[in-house]
Parts: sequence; C-alpha cells; structure tokens
Amino acid sequence: MSEEKRRLRAEVWGSPMDRYVLDNPVLEIGDILVDQKAFFETRSTCEMCGFSCSEGTTFPRETVEKLTPLLEEIRNGYIPPERREKAGWYFSQAYQMDYSHLVELEPGRRGCGFLFKKNGHYLCAIYAWALDNHKKPYDFWPFECIMYPVAIQPYQGVLHGENKSLLTVRLPQNQHLTEVYGDRPTNRSFYAQWRQEVKFRLKQKLREWTFRKPVKPRPPALEAHFCDREGWTKPLSYQYYAPALRWYFGEDFYRELCQRAELYLAAKKNQQT
Repeated sequence: MSEEKRRLRAEVWGSPMDRYVLDNPVLEIGDILVDQKAFFETRSTCEMCGFSCSEGTTFPRETVEKLTPLLEEIRNGYIPPERREKAGWYFSQAYQMDYSHLVELEPGRRGCGFLFKKNGHYLCAIYAWALDNHKKPYDFWPFECIMYPVAIQPYQGVLHGENKSLLTVRLPQNQHLTEVYGDRPTNRSFYAQWRQEVKFRLKQKLREWTFRKPVKPRPPALEAHFCDREGWTKPLSYQYYAPALRWYFGEDFYRELCQRAELYLAAKKNQQT
C-alpha cells in the first residue's frame, strides 16, 4: 500500500494516535517513533516546585525491594515527623500495583508522601537521599519519576505498523494519549467513583469556608517542567531530558537522536530564511 493511501486510511479510520502523528511528524529510530515537535521545538526545565508530584507515583516491584530496607533512613532523614508513616507505598486495589501515599503538604495542596520542603521548594526524599549518600538516583527512583514528563506509549494505529512505540513529551495537545492514570484498570464501580469525586469537592468547599478565601486550583503537573525564568533560555527538550533518555534507551539511541535533531533544526532554519 502506498504512503498516500495509508495516510488517507489513517485519517478516516485511524486511531487517535494516528491522527496525532498526522499532525505531528515523527522520525523512526529502530522501533521508536520520536515526536519531532515535542523534542526539537519545545524548551523544558524544572524549577523543583513539586507540582509534578501532585498525583503521586507507582512503585515497580523492583523499586519496592530496593527501598524497603532503606525506608526508615529516608523517612527519618528528610520527612517531617508528623507524616513519616505516609512516606511509603501501599497496594492500590484500583490500579493493582504499589502506589505512593498522597498527603496534605500545606492547606489546599496535596502531593506525594516523599516530598519535603527545603528553601521554599518541595524536593523528593528518595532523590535527595541518593545524592547525599553518593549513589545514582536512577537506581532507586520510581520509573515514572525518572521519565516524567517523557512518555513512551505503545503505538496503536495503521500508519507505522506493529511493535512500535511513540516517544513524546506530555503536552496539552497529546494529553489524551499520554494520560498515565486514566487508562489504568479500576475495580471501582461508577457509584464509588462518583462518591469519591463528591467527597473531594466537598472538602474543597470546606477549605474555602474555613479560610474565607478560594483555594487556588492545582496547576497541571506539566507546568512544573515548563517554568519561565527571566534572562535565561531553556534548553530544547531533547537536551534537557538527555539523562533520562540515555538511561532508558542507551547512548547509541541518544547519539542518533542528537544527529537527527541537528538535521531537523538546520532544515527548519533554512525554511525560515
């Protein structure tokens, strides 16, 4: 089938991922489809504000086994005494995996139980412990925390065949594809989910009545990685997320990604001139 016919079929009968790829060109490196706009045109940074940790994270079994003997040391070294018990994980029936506790960090703001405040910023106790003990943070950090907001999704569509993965950055235009928690199986009934939503909204209203001022809504976790600082140019995303990309895909993949990025940016510059 010709490329033109395949694109036409994808446009009419394709999946949401097909339609996204039609509007956002990708390049193939092995079995990985790299979202060119997401990595070569957006600029990223993290101001260590902790907002990206507002939904907690999952703990793979391998990570749990590594952290279990170290948990008390991490808790006692970084977490305030009143919430040390919540610096850990529990088995979530909804997601069928180990999941971090969410705690009240301050009025109107919740976050992962491993967050602690230092110099006005919320930092990760696991990451801080690893650095302070001269260990590699990626050996102990949960996978989702290492990669955030980079997303690696199995490709589902007709444009690029089978056994491919889409590599992108979580952005407003692809949130329907990269939402981590929304696609996970849940054992909760519709009534249970509705009850939880009502309970959450009542708590919000109660806080507003108690403090006599509206509670500021939490910004999307995405914003934590796209902070602006005056007088400083943020690095392009493929450069900023280099440690995570190298850790997961290896040096050869990242070297080729950089070469393709240079060609992409040079071609774009020529188009503009």
